[in-house]
Amino acid sequence: MTVSREKLYEEIWAEPITSVAKRYGVSDSFLVRICKRLNVPRPPMGYWAKRAAGKTSPKALLPDSKPGDEVEWSRDGMTNRAPNPMPKAPENNQSRRIRQRKSRPSKHRLIADAPQHFKDVPQTDNGYLKWTPISGQ
Repeated sequence: MTVSREKLYEEIWAEPITSVAKRYGVSDSFLVRICKRLNVPRPPMGYWAKRAAGKTSPKALLPDSKPGDEVEWSRDGMTNRAPNPMPKAPENNQSRRIRQRKSRPSKHRLIADAPQHFKDVPQTDNGYLKWTPISGQ
């Protein structure tokens, strides 16, 4: 047996919680916890006594369910939840700022100048640069 939050809302405001709880085979305190989980407003204390005396108070509105909230209750514990909405696309291109790249040289200055520093250095038989002491120091 599955009960939607709308149906529970109508039943809770049509008759006392104790009689609705008996119909579902649960205690009235358990039904109060179910109402809290499903975000179903309950009549305030003294509502049924005032109604019996002919005084009516306004019925609280059932709030909309939020994404991820439980929307049904079942005795077996299986519940359905309100679906999560799809993410919204940005409304205009100005909401996302794209950083412009500065113009950069194709090679770093150290890499570009390296061949000039090594052109007069002798090589070994294996093709490696040969270390030579700096003269004059």
